[in-house]
Amino acid sequence: MIKMLNVVSRIDRDKDFFVNYLEVISILKFKYNIIFNIKIIGNVYDEDVYHKLIEDIRRLDIISQVEITKKSIPFSKLFKTENDYYINACIGDFVGYSSIECIENEMKTIFFNISENKIDSQNISFCNTIDDVGILLLNLFSNDEVNIRLKNDNQLLLERFMLDDLEKINLLSILKGSNI
Repeated sequence: MIKMLNVVSRIDRDKDFFVNYLEVISILKFKYNIIFNIKIIGNVYDEDVYHKLIEDIRRLDIISQVEITKKSIPFSKLFKTENDYYINACIGDFVGYSSIECIENEMKTIFFNISENKIDSQNISFCNTIDDVGILLLNLFSNDEVNIRLKNDNQLLLERFMLDDLEKINLLSILKGSNI
């Protein structure tokens, strides 16, 4: 069974973490004989980064496992199956809005910490190193309980980042200068 690792990110200098993800795909293929395909979803803003990405794909010998859309795709149009995982870079335990959108759209999301500050989290969604990402993908490939835990941990993150109805009302009241 082939699994898909999706990267939702523009191809640009400030988002150039692609080689890390490609290396994990290569290690899984050549060391563990497990095939994960990778789809990079986003516009190309920097041709040099794009060409480096292509060189890395060739060097790692994973050409047949990589798809690059070169265009952004709305989350509502992204393909989602039980075999699809999404990976986003995070800074510590701070995640960007695309990560929140992934989880909101019930996409199993993994976070790769690009900060030197380690994340001390019991949430398996967060990976401090590329080895952590590889180990998580290996476990997701072979263990349904890990898949369930990833979904649950994603949901806990979403609850942490999203306001409930009362919090929304309180925030709006503060912003309007009135008290509740």
